[in-house]
Amino acid sequence: MKKALCIISVLLCILLTACGDDSSIGIIGGADGPTSIMVAEKGEKAMYEQITAEEAKKIMDSGEEHIILDTREQDEFDEGHIPNAILIPYTEIENKAEEMLPDKDKLILVYCRSGRRSKIAAESLAKLGYTNVKEFGGIQFILNLIRSKINSKKGAEFGIAGLALLVDCCTANNTVAIVMAGPIAKEISDEFGVDPKRSASLLDIFASVGQGMIPYGAQLLSAATLTGLTPYAIMPYLFYPVLMAISAILFIAFKKEK
Repeated sequence: MKKALCIISVLLCILLTACGDDSSIGIIGGADGPTSIMVAEKGEKAMYEQITAEEAKKIMDSGEEHIILDTREQDEFDEGHIPNAILIPYTEIENKAEEMLPDKDKLILVYCRSGRRSKIAAESLAKLGYTNVKEFGGIQFILNLIRSKINSKKGAEFGIAGLALLVDCCTANNTVAIVMAGPIAKEISDEFGVDPKRSASLLDIFASVGQGMIPYGAQLLSAATLTGLTPYAIMPYLFYPVLMAISAILFIAFKKEK
């Protein structure tokens, strides 16, 4: 079970979308660890670190002092965001960062939806002299990757289920997972003729399955606190989410397409 969760987390965390401006960018590091991005402009060098979503989640859960910076737009932020995140749209970093983020040595975790805006924002912060910036991208890359593999109505339903499950594993919040996966689920439903009610049901079921099974989710952490057990000790007894997932998968697999 632990190994499966690790594999899911790794898949979720390959969130790479390149962005560029007039700067030259060099990459320092390798596949076995975090990557440092060096931004050079006008003879100056600045650095930020590119990490995975899994590594960012560990930092958030560790108790280490940090700031979570959302670089999307206000309407996107209002629809759903990582708890305790602050919003500075990436286009406003140069104007607002020094006022809203006065400590340039404090750890800043930067994210957006696709990874493009967070990279631009991280570069801007590095150029402004922030010394501890870690960028962990977004989830859109994974969502689009899943979408590209769908070629039938049944595949569309499995794709919607997978979207909800993977995004929940990434965000550890089933409501946020539904909000973030919802727009692409709607596109998939429209393209392959999946009934909107069925699509909404799949989002709800599989986001709940993920939320009920991840050891770092609020549900298992609360249960662990109440019982004095570890989340991993409880996981072998998660019959309800497992049966819910199996039932939904069987229903998708054996339902006759009209």
